[in-house]
Amino acid sequence: MIPRFLMDEHLARAIQQQFEDLHPGMEVRLMGDEGVPERGTPDPGILARRRKWM
Repeated sequence: MIPRFLMDEHLARAIQQQFEDLHPGMEVRLMGDEGVPERGTPDPGILARRRKWM
């Protein structure tokens, strides 16, 4: 099973890249990335759609 994380849209891309560099195989997405909810999606919308990208 691949560890997958969805991070807040305000997180710097550099931090996302550091997670991926330190842990190859880990998938870290920021809100608005392809395949995850759009930036600005309210929390209830994120939780309702979590099975699609988790």
